[in-house]
Amino acid sequence: FVFMLIAAMTRASVIIVVASLVATDLFFFFRERKVGRFLRELSLKLLPVVIGMLAVFTYHYIYSGNFLKYYEVQSTYWTNNLQWPKALADWSIEGFGMNIAAIFLVTMPGLIYFLFWNKVKPKEYDTKYPSVFGGDISEIKRYFMLNSIVFFTGFFLYILLFRGGSIHCFHRFTISAPYFFIFILVLTDRLPSMNLKKRLLLFTPGFLIGMVFILFLLYTGLNFKDSGYILFSLLIFYLIVFQYLKPALRVACIAILALYAILWYTFLYNMYISCAWIFA
Repeated sequence: FVFMLIAAMTRASVIIVVASLVATDLFFFFRERKVGRFLRELSLKLLPVVIGMLAVFTYHYIYSGNFLKYYEVQSTYWTNNLQWPKALADWSIEGFGMNIAAIFLVTMPGLIYFLFWNKVKPKEYDTKYPSVFGGDISEIKRYFMLNSIVFFTGFFLYILLFRGGSIHCFHRFTISAPYFFIFILVLTDRLPSMNLKKRLLLFTPGFLIGMVFILFLLYTGLNFKDSGYILFSLLIFYLIVFQYLKPALRVACIAILALYAILWYTFLYNMYISCAWIFA
């Protein structure tokens, strides 16, 4: 049972969701030192996860007779084990660009935002323990913004420690997750309180490091198959400078990005229907 539990923990995304909730609440607990508030908030957040897992395990028991069937499958067919991290790598050129974007244009800016929280937060923010059940929308946004960052970081640590640096599918677990949309929507809400210099501080370091990986490491050179990284970079940069552009220029940028996106997704879909080696 212990072996199967560890195997599931190295694979199941629900474990990282739980870990991100615990880590985020611990962050506020160590700052505010309110034990009762911490236990109440964390218990209410974890309760749906526990109920959901029990429901899934019960379903597995009904059709297989094994309450822990999920753990058995994880330990049998997946081989993600604790190991020393190696170079970031992928088996797909198309996926490599999108995964690098997820790391350096989402996870890294998130960490910068987290570390410089006191400098980028709106001045009217107080420092009390945030509650997602209290009805204060600003507190809910603040909590899930930081929770999203912890979630992205948790998955990045997972691919380093349990995959040895193999980043395939990382963008699916981050950019395709609800946490990403929370992160982008709340960040967009925060942008008006940030000047252009602070915005570029969030974007530029990750973009430059990502370009180094695209140009010089693994799949060297820049080509159309790196469009996942290029397109995502352009979209984030447009979001940063949006309010500084004139209306006509905004429309032109949107049109160019839309055409580029259509071309890119058509290329990927054509690979899919032609049984080519596709990304993951």
